[in-house]
Amino acid sequence: VSQFLICARSVLRSGGADRYDFYILHSDLTEDDRETIRHALSPEAECHFVPVDPDLFAGFPTYDRYPLQIYYRIAAPLLLPPSLDRILYLDADTLVINSLMPLYGTPFEGNYLMACTHTRELLRKFNQARLGIEQETYPASYRMVLNQIHANPHTVTLSRVRHSLREVVAPMLIYSSNTKAEAVFHHTAHALSRWAGPDADPATVMLSFIHHQLDTDTCHLVVMDGSGLSPQNRLTTRFLTQLLTWAWTDASIRHILLDEALASPSSPRSGSLMGRMRSARFHNKVFCKTGTLTTKGVSSLSGYCLGNDGHWYAFSIIHENTPVYESRNFQDRLCGILVGD
Repeated sequence: VSQFLICARSVLRSGGADRYDFYILHSDLTEDDRETIRHALSPEAECHFVPVDPDLFAGFPTYDRYPLQIYYRIAAPLLLPPSLDRILYLDADTLVINSLMPLYGTPFEGNYLMACTHTRELLRKFNQARLGIEQETYPASYRMVLNQIHANPHTVTLSRVRHSLREVVAPMLIYSSNTKAEAVFHHTAHALSRWAGPDADPATVMLSFIHHQLDTDTCHLVVMDGSGLSPQNRLTTRFLTQLLTWAWTDASIRHILLDEALASPSSPRSGSLMGRMRSARFHNKVFCKTGTLTTKGVSSLSGYCLGNDGHWYAFSIIHENTPVYESRNFQDRLCGILVGD
């Protein structure tokens, strides 16, 4: 509530309009919360509280930083009154310092929505690397205008874009794209669930597949998502090296991982390894995937390394409750020992 009130007051102060109607999508605000908001914003704004049934988004992945409420914006055109011709959506932690009227009044020109993007070159490059996208502009979903006239509540429009697994896996691994990892996780589980049943839990399906393919006990493993963002995930270095060894035995998978999909230091595919292991001795000898949960002090590095004895090694290192920079320094030094001078 406090974050939203800061956002709302900044809109009243700098937004540029004489009066506002705030439509607040929620599923857990108490009557006291609603009264606090009404009292703080009246008489400059009228508040409309729109309760949302969480079951509308049952099964959608959530994490500490991404609760179920982040999906409510998707259904905004269906939840808000059809008398509205456009909707300006703002995340509750947005701080408005300039007029919103130029954005709000921009013609749709037949489009369903308009979204802002970052204008600084550094942020554009960061989002390209983080999301594994080629286009320079990244539409941010936390500030957008929705075309309510085009949103017919009796019509559902579906759009299907097909990509080969090969096209998705490379940017997913090299740039640690969580969105692509989540998509691969659910699509793969869906394909496997043809045998397990349509209502099977994706994590259960994947663990069952791993159990049969690797012939290993998975009862001690916990998989909550495909991206690795959930702190409840539980994997071991032993399991990860088993998985890497299994992948190595399939020549087609091995070539994709080494030639395209895994990040490699001192190369155009440095990705999430940028700035690490910059010595030429690592070039074409280390191929791996990073993993980081800064809030939990977790850092990992798993992949393949060509040792100084001429043999390839699968390895996995996981640090917990350790400063990330110290963990990465240890991981890089260990890879240096393996590749030698």
